[in-house]
Amino acid sequence: MEEYPHVIIDTGSYYTKTCLSQEEQPRSVFRSCIGYTENNSNYFVGADAEAFSHKYNLKMNYPIENGAVNNWDDMEKIFRHIFPNELCMEAKCHNVMLTILPQSPKENIEKSGEIMFEKLNVKGLYMEYPGFLSLYTQGKFAGLSIDLGHTVTYFIPILDGKYIQNNITSFNIGGKDINEFIKNIIKEKIQKLSTNVQEQIIKDIKYKACYTANDYEKEIKSVEPYDYEMPDGEKITLKQERIICPEGIFKSFMLEKKDFNIAQICLDTIKKYDDKEQKELYNNIILSGGNSMFEGLQERLEKEIKDLVPESMKKEVRVIASPKRNYSAVVGGSILSSISTFKDFWVTKAEYDENGTDIIFKKCNKFLV
Repeated sequence: MEEYPHVIIDTGSYYTKTCLSQEEQPRSVFRSCIGYTENNSNYFVGADAEAFSHKYNLKMNYPIENGAVNNWDDMEKIFRHIFPNELCMEAKCHNVMLTILPQSPKENIEKSGEIMFEKLNVKGLYMEYPGFLSLYTQGKFAGLSIDLGHTVTYFIPILDGKYIQNNITSFNIGGKDINEFIKNIIKEKIQKLSTNVQEQIIKDIKYKACYTANDYEKEIKSVEPYDYEMPDGEKITLKQERIICPEGIFKSFMLEKKDFNIAQICLDTIKKYDDKEQKELYNNIILSGGNSMFEGLQERLEKEIKDLVPESMKKEVRVIASPKRNYSAVVGGSILSSISTFKDFWVTKAEYDENGTDIIFKKCNKFLV
């Protein structure tokens, strides 16, 4: 490793996560948000914005939505916040690996490069898809990477470390939709609480009480009740809701979304390849992202796919879900950036100064369509 470690930054609609090369877990995880005081005279980022939002009546902005940046001034503030406040480092000393979502507008790539090189003066830059980095956590160069994020779910088929842009699919459905489902169920219980407290309760219920049923039709009749204790000591008893909410991943109409079935989309994506390639993809279906953290999702998805594929392919189907898959993009970036041969892939500051953003598209050629 060089004198200064590489910095991996994964910016998502809900969380921004950072990690250093050769590390196996994130250095920091904070909300991708900005909170402005009255008249925009001051602002807070991430955890500070959440902590002071009620006290100072902050106007909360969320600069990433459905895989696209909607406010570049806010995005720059998040990037500027990371090095001194989250990592206690100087940006100019480090190479930065930045995740970029598939099918992102060209502007996202260009603006990210401009901020990193022209505003933060980073030493070098590389951009990669979170779903691709997730494969590295499993030591894989081939597989179907399914990234279940806060607002978007991506399906990225990868073979020999490469992917075809036209075969990547995305759907505007994610953890946010399930959060809203849970919120509607308990809204009378939380309506007097602050927005931040509401969000924390919903998140708590989502991962403590909810799970994916292996056989929904059978289990809906016999779900064990779960008593969730509210901040004031009152208890909410959840029963069928425990499996109804995550079931939206398989039956999106329950979330009032267009037709979406994760198992069927896996099948449709893999069928675009020949038999040999299909076997490789079916054998390495990798789950990642915060919305993949439901207990039982791995087993249920594997079962659903096996029910859809031809008999000859059933034994090939294997869904992989690591315990820390919500952080797999930054951990995968840590692994990739630590490989000795990767040093030639960085876009250097000198190359950027000479060529502008064109060099990013040239060296990160997956972005060319």
